[in-house]
Amino acid sequence: MITVAANGSFYPIIYTDDNGELTGFEHDVMEEIGKRSGYEIKFEVVGDYSAMFEGLDSGKYDTIAGQVSVTDEREKKYTFSDVYGYNAIKLAVRGDDPATSIEDMQGRKICIEFGTVLEAALNKINDTFPDDKKMELVTTEGNIYDELRTLKQWVDIVRKRVDDYQPDFIYIRRIVPITPKLISLINFIKSKNIKIVYEYPTLPWENEILQKPNKRLKEYIFFLLDKLQFNKLEKKVDLITYMGNYNGNNKKYVHLTNCGNCSFYKLKNNNHSNDIIRFIGVAHVTYWHGYDVLIDAINKYYKEGGNKKIYFDIVGNINPSLQLQKKVSDYGLEKYVIFHGEKEGKELDKLIDKADIGVNALRHVDIAEACKYGVTTLKTIEYTFRGMKQLSSAPIAISDNRKDMPPFIYITDLNININNIIRFYENCKVSEKEIRLYAENNLSWTREMNRVINLLEKGNTNNENNVKVI
Repeated sequence: MITVAANGSFYPIIYTDDNGELTGFEHDVMEEIGKRSGYEIKFEVVGDYSAMFEGLDSGKYDTIAGQVSVTDEREKKYTFSDVYGYNAIKLAVRGDDPATSIEDMQGRKICIEFGTVLEAALNKINDTFPDDKKMELVTTEGNIYDELRTLKQWVDIVRKRVDDYQPDFIYIRRIVPITPKLISLINFIKSKNIKIVYEYPTLPWENEILQKPNKRLKEYIFFLLDKLQFNKLEKKVDLITYMGNYNGNNKKYVHLTNCGNCSFYKLKNNNHSNDIIRFIGVAHVTYWHGYDVLIDAINKYYKEGGNKKIYFDIVGNINPSLQLQKKVSDYGLEKYVIFHGEKEGKELDKLIDKADIGVNALRHVDIAEACKYGVTTLKTIEYTFRGMKQLSSAPIAISDNRKDMPPFIYITDLNININNIIRFYENCKVSEKEIRLYAENNLSWTREMNRVINLLEKGNTNNENNVKVI
């Protein structure tokens, strides 16, 4: 099978037609490749190019369809087909707009798509503009119609997979929103006598939307759909796994810890220098990561005459609306806060080896009620597998009372004190190998999923809902 990532809205290259079917030039090419090679072609509609490349890097997707542009940087990482087309990049403005050149866009807002060559090109042009006249690059999220159409496509795929494989149980991670189409899929699965586990990555789930800043109409509509359909879903599924806090008595609810595969991550080397503390944040950077808060803290530390060198390596794509580069420039911290862009493999390993502290999401304090019982993010897991000490804004929730969790610097507000972090680091004697050993013994998906399978086989009990928060 070849898994192909596509955004599904790039007419006429690859797009979804009025019947909800994926079609277009590159769709037809990939189908023909499948016929000639004997491979099954599986398409997955993905929101933006950054997510597509992240999936390609992780092995989730085998290739991307969507007229991907060839760049020197991409050619170092990926294998491309022969070039079959050339596109000129243009910006569109309203008909009555006086702008006639890129220079006329100084100080204005431009809507782009994440991870495209246009984003990189505009960032380079922005570097030539004065600080007070730089373009503001913003992105749009999928509209309601596109997201519901994608859900329909996913439901149709799952129905076919159920008929093809007849599994004993199916594990579904939260789908937003819960729609009648999703409920009909659950009914279909149950009609086959297949058990269903449904996961909520965060409970109470309502807080994810209600406490999100700058909510749009789409969020309110999806919230309403979830409220209307939640009780139906809860009654129909066999288990509900969750992270966060559940106060009810329904025996279907089982606390889960986020886990991973230790073999995917290299143990970091201990390259610590007594004169330096080096943070690293690896993410598709959004508001919730709160990297601006750490940048503010580093700036304050230097202004107050701190005697250690504090560095912050930021790895990954950054939402342009956050304007982190501008903040760093305004503070004059270009030497200490370094933007590396996307890195993977040995390049990422080298940056990790230089780092002392991994930076988790720092704005969980903004949704303190949702996170007071702890969260365990995928980044938490990755840093732990690599043997890293971590900075986090939420306590770490561990299912079934596992103990001796590796060291975390847990902040309770957004006023980060670098001196406190330095003291914590210097007093912490836990080694990288000890942190990794904990991950190997306790944070394996095999271990966690065996708990779920055992509960499905024997029936759930509330004794499995013990949670340790540290």
